[in-house]
Amino acid sequence: MLLCTCGVACAGEQYLLVANHQGGNSVSRYDLEGNWQGYFVAPGSGGLTRAVGLQRGQDGHLYVASEGTGEILRYDGKTGAFMDVFASGPQLQFVGYLATGPEGDFYAAGVGTNSVVRIDGRTGRVIGTAAAGGGLSGPDGIVFTEGGEMLVSSYFSNSVKRYDPSTGAYLGDLVSGGGLVRPLQLVLQDDELQVVSQGTGSIRRYDATTGAFLGNLLSGGGLSNPIAQVELPDGDRVVSSYSNGSLRRFSGDGAPLGVFASGSAEGVISPTTMILVPGPGTAGLLLLGGSVTVMRRRR
Repeated sequence: MLLCTCGVACAGEQYLLVANHQGGNSVSRYDLEGNWQGYFVAPGSGGLTRAVGLQRGQDGHLYVASEGTGEILRYDGKTGAFMDVFASGPQLQFVGYLATGPEGDFYAAGVGTNSVVRIDGRTGRVIGTAAAGGGLSGPDGIVFTEGGEMLVSSYFSNSVKRYDPSTGAYLGDLVSGGGLVRPLQLVLQDDELQVVSQGTGSIRRYDATTGAFLGNLLSGGGLSNPIAQVELPDGDRVVSSYSNGSLRRFSGDGAPLGVFASGSAEGVISPTTMILVPGPGTAGLLLLGGSVTVMRRRR
């Protein structure tokens, strides 16, 4: 199970939550076979407009980035009912991807401000800027390394940049160009960085220390403008395919396994990010959603 992209239950049933963007404005729920269980967050609930980032908070509730309103909205973690506007402000203009830092705070990519903002994970107070400068243009995916750095994908400059999250200082590019086109979600796995390369319709692998290209993790399989991936408990991966409104399943080694879910009749409308959550009655969590500093070891 990936430490960097999903919440994982200690035991019992799990579900996949998928954020729906343009035309969807909702969060859909699926069992691990791809059967739609209905909307966990109903379309437009709480003013949700163009859902992108999803995180499960330390309080067990669901936090959703509402790109169209520049807010992070909080929903009941058991029922999906709207609770409140957790965070808002000019620094969250066109807010997109969300991550959870090692201290439990949220980190939000603000596309409108070309920065990453740190938000108190308990109160929603904007603490300050965690990443800016260095040519950051269209920040999206966020992960944290064991060494304490924060990596951020820069969509419009086709790069992955390094920052000190405590000061927001730019530390250099880890990856730049070389076939990476419109990077989005980032996942750390062992000493490997996996980057969704939307422009090439693939997920690319890089050495997490040197930035050297290691090859494609997966591509093809009906992907059209991929946005994010999540690893299921059996080792398969689900990838959100934005432009054809579908979720595509791949084996752990990248072989296409077909459609996981597709179309509005199955709750998929311009899908963006995804997380795994425990089913009702599941006791406890090993992890909370987000980009965690630790990197898991392959089985």
